[in-house]
Amino acid sequence: MARRGRIQGWTGGQKAGERPAALTRAITQEIHAVDPNVLVYNVRTMRDRLYDSLARQRFAATMLGAFAVFALLLAACVTGPVALRAGRYGRALGASALATVSVIALAAEGLFPRLVPTRPDLAASLTVYNASSTPYTLRVMLVIALIGMPFVIAYTAIIYRAFRGKTVLTSESY
Repeated sequence: MARRGRIQGWTGGQKAGERPAALTRAITQEIHAVDPNVLVYNVRTMRDRLYDSLARQRFAATMLGAFAVFALLLAACVTGPVALRAGRYGRALGASALATVSVIALAAEGLFPRLVPTRPDLAASLTVYNASSTPYTLRVMLVIALIGMPFVIAYTAIIYRAFRGKTVLTSESY
């Protein structure tokens, strides 16, 4: 036997173009034209609903990545001074570079997906997705890099060869 009376809850969907928030008022007016007693609330985009549904998994992955990068940072900060005291300057330089990369990775992990967050409206932030280049631009840059990198490598090799050897300080040196 069907139950008569008020609807307890209802979820609807509407495909929208560029500005889905602009449809909210029109949809609300149409619903109220049918039944003015219906309460319309929690109108959100599918992207927002998906973002909220994956929040727990995203948080766990973010924390795991942050702890891993923090462990690298801690290891680099301990290894650097120890290697420096032992006279292993290459290892100390590597530890310093690892510490720098770890700090940058921690900052990127904390900001992802926003590159430049804005206040008060985070929806207007510059994100990884809206800051990326088009596939055509990426292909053009790949061709330029493939053509240009051999020249850069050759120039670097020639300069290193021209200035090889130890520096000798003389009375004319400054």
